[in-house]
Amino acid sequence: MDYPAKKEDLVKHAKDRHASDEVMQDINELPDKDYTNAADVSKEFKGD
Repeated sequence: MDYPAKKEDLVKHAKDRHASDEVMQDINELPDKDYTNAADVSKEFKGD
């Protein structure tokens, strides 16, 4: 995954790798913003 990435890039990346429905749901619930790196995405799951 190349960063920075938009939410739509994360969704496409996950779909291309046949992510589970649960993972797709989680990604679709992320805020629509630019993510600078994987840690930035991870923070959203933790609620930081």
